[in-house]
Amino acid sequence: MLTSNYWKAKPILERGISVADGVPAFFRGPTYYPICTPLDLVKMEYEPFKPIYIERVLSKLDPQKVWDDLHKLVKGEPVLLCWERSREKCHRRILAEWFWKNLGEEVLEYPNEQVKIF
Repeated sequence: MLTSNYWKAKPILERGISVADGVPAFFRGPTYYPICTPLDLVKMEYEPFKPIYIERVLSKLDPQKVWDDLHKLVKGEPVLLCWERSREKCHRRILAEWFWKNLGEEVLEYPNEQVKIF
């Protein structure tokens, strides 16, 4: 699995899954709402956001079910997409850490698939 933002992932959008409420007009793929950032948290700074997102969203989910669901939504390896241009302070990073911690699955950032995001 990979992560990216909508614009950087244009070459592989057919594998894209939005993990954000709302998408740009050019994106026609599915959205996986269970891991979207709640709207009231969207404008928060990253440091206070991270534990709240983990508690309110991820702690209520089964990582294996989420992983399996995401792989069923697209053909090929899924690419989780959101609006944030920087991967450093984004819930994509939190998701990558969560999958690694709970499943031992490495999630890299596209376009440089060799770069871990945690």
